[in-house]
Amino acid sequence: MVNLWSALASRDTRLLKAQLDALHALPDNCWFVNYLRCHDDIGWGLDEAVEKRLGIDPQKHKEYLYHFYEGNFPGSWAKGELYNYDPVTGDAGAAAPPPACAAWSRRWKRMIRSHWITP
Repeated sequence: MVNLWSALASRDTRLLKAQLDALHALPDNCWFVNYLRCHDDIGWGLDEAVEKRLGIDPQKHKEYLYHFYEGNFPGSWAKGELYNYDPVTGDAGAAAPPPACAAWSRRWKRMIRSHWITP
């Protein structure tokens, strides 16, 4: 789930693709279900080893994501709130229902379609 939200905010699908590639490599008798919750928070449990391999600074990326989803980043369309911020570690989550995080609108849909970064 976090890779979906990361891809929407950053318009960079590399983390999501890395996760999907790993899932597709599982044996045929394995199943994986992705989901989108209708409430609660997003805890940024991203795979830091994959982020580093892709040249992404894990801490800066996490900070970007939680500021983006609280609506406190230039160009953000989100309307969430910072959740469980820890000033010592710089860790936090985003709290809001998906429509607030995604702020569904025609403008947002047009922007997403025209700005995807794919591997």
